[in-house]
Order: sequence, then structure tokens, then C-alpha cells
Amino acid sequence: MAVLTSARPDLMAYREATTLEFSNLVKDLTTIIGKKLTAYIASVKDTRAIDRWIAGSEPYKELKNVCDSHIG
Repeated sequence: MAVLTSARPDLMAYREATTLEFSNLVKDLTTIIGKKLTAYIASVKDTRAIDRWIAGSEPYKELKNVCDSHIG
């Protein structure tokens, strides 16, 4: 049986990451790399911010500006 794969899995991952709600994106990222590394990448001091973001809190203004500049 042949397995179908996407010709551009990177494009599919990009589209998913740029269209997900922020809380879902953070939740998915922490599932893959953990809360500590996610906090480090986001330049926050502890994982409590990550927990708040997963719960639906908005990101800090500085982080939101960085995310927006990379997305569009």
C-alpha cells in the first residue's frame, strides 16, 4: 500500500502555525518541546506565563509584536 505524503510538509506546518489560535499554538509547541524550552524561546522567565497563554491569556505586548513581524 502506498503512503501519500505532502510534497511540501514545511508549507503545511507554516500554514498551521500561522492560522492557529495563540493558545493552541503554545499548547502544541509545549507538547513537542516542553514548557521550559518554550519559555526560553519566548524570552519569559518562568513557565507560569506559558500556562497562562495555554489557558487563553494574551501574550505580552513585546512578544505579540515579534510574532506579528515574523508572520506578516
